[in-house]
Amino acid sequence: MSEGVEASTSRGWPRWVAGATAVWSLGYGGLAVSWALGGRTYPYGANDPGAEHASLLSSVPTGIAAPVLACVILLGGVLALWRPRGWPFVAFGWTVTVGLLLLIDLRLFNVLGYLVTAPFLVVAALFAEKADLGLFTAWPVWNQVVVLVGAILWAGTTLVSQRATRGGCGSCGRRPGLASAAWTTPPVARRWGTWAVVVAVLAPLPYAVVRYVWALGVPWGISPEFHAAGWPWLWVLGAGLATAAVGGAVLTLGLIRPWGEVFPRWVPRLRGRPVPPGLPLWSGGLVAVILTMANVSLAHRSITTGEPMDVLFQLWVLWGLGLGGATLAYYYRTRGRCRRCDRGA
Repeated sequence: MSEGVEASTSRGWPRWVAGATAVWSLGYGGLAVSWALGGRTYPYGANDPGAEHASLLSSVPTGIAAPVLACVILLGGVLALWRPRGWPFVAFGWTVTVGLLLLIDLRLFNVLGYLVTAPFLVVAALFAEKADLGLFTAWPVWNQVVVLVGAILWAGTTLVSQRATRGGCGSCGRRPGLASAAWTTPPVARRWGTWAVVVAVLAPLPYAVVRYVWALGVPWGISPEFHAAGWPWLWVLGAGLATAAVGGAVLTLGLIRPWGEVFPRWVPRLRGRPVPPGLPLWSGGLVAVILTMANVSLAHRSITTGEPMDVLFQLWVLWGLGLGGATLAYYYRTRGRCRRCDRGA
């Protein structure tokens, strides 16, 4: 099982990720040039009224943000074509990756949550005269999907360059003649990964409980007037997000349980088969990133508006970081011998 994890998640991608990063960067950079020249599709600032101070670019003038985006991303595209090594490029690459992630706000997490809980969304649509479902068609939100793809590509390219700079394998990072760091060995990763799972499972539960209470018609912690104004469509959607949170907490347990590596008996047609390693790694990693950036977005809105951030949302920091740590531990725990360099755990 563990050898299959390494082979199927890393084989070949170091060879094409830099090229894909260059294509994305030159394309998005060209789009940013059009924004700098006055293009109407600029998805930030004044052109994004739905941001409501959640976006970090909500108050940055277009005349500043667009040219900076264009210059940095186009430069990155040219550099990625050369596939450079060395710490200067590594520092540049991680800076671009983090910068792109900071362009993601709370709305992308909301879209993810609503898509996961489609039945609740259908029920809420029955009250469409109140519900704002334009979230799914807004270009600024879809732009965040494009940006997330770019951040993933830049992270991959930078990681390969960093590993090459350190003399390690581009696929697994291991270096000849050197043992893996103790914290990345399977026994140690299992220990700290278990704690990360506990945090990721417990952190969303208070949010889910409160949302379910509101959906049952109890205005716990909010004014009766506010509860009545959103009844029932807002709280139906909230119950959907709560269900997604609880479901995610249950699935997170799979990162330390046997059914996270082999499908259990209660899964029709898949029982007994190995879980594709990319499934927990990609799903856990993406949700962790989107969740963490949603919390950064909420914190930014709290700072710019002066309104205190809800305690339930503050727990999302622990949720995102815990899930990210649990996913990383799963990778270290289940990876085996690298098929590219043939080095073991």
